[in-house]
Amino acid sequence: MMNIKGKQPGRKRRRSYIIWPIIVCLVAILAYGTYQLALRSTNPIPASLRPQLTFSPFIIPSSSSLFTTSDYAFKTAEGNVKTLSYIIHTKTKQDITLSEYTQPQQFTDIPQYKDAFLTSIGQYDNVQTANGTMYLCRSTHQNNQQIVVMLERGLIVFLYPSKDLDTTVWHQIGDQLQIQAVN
Repeated sequence: MMNIKGKQPGRKRRRSYIIWPIIVCLVAILAYGTYQLALRSTNPIPASLRPQLTFSPFIIPSSSSLFTTSDYAFKTAEGNVKTLSYIIHTKTKQDITLSEYTQPQQFTDIPQYKDAFLTSIGQYDNVQTANGTMYLCRSTHQNNQQIVVMLERGLIVFLYPSKDLDTTVWHQIGDQLQIQAVN
């Protein structure tokens, strides 16, 4: 049966019944893909360690273009102190071991404690970063090896480089660190 213009009725309708579901499916697939990308975590801490964390640690995000990390461990140290440690790798093949835990109560209870602590571990310089101050130290107890300490956001963070690093690298590391919320 033909209409006045010589065309079969409903042909356009049949095409729209086919095209619209295809468009809706494509939009749904695109939305789901975007949602999955947004969920992709920059948290490099292994999933098996995350439930054990008792504090929100400083981490180098897995999206960092300057550093990579490995060998995560969460242990209980002397005095029942929960410590997260991992290794930071630089592009120039230097390794830095990072260990962090919540600051002991003395840091908040005794105003002079921080300065006395930094003096006792041989502070000789500091670097201001986006995430706080990094104190460069040389401890006679560690064969005069460079040690860097951060006392920020209720944490004490120790960084032990495989060899001395200059302030530029320390500044980059400090700027890259992020607090990872505990889930």
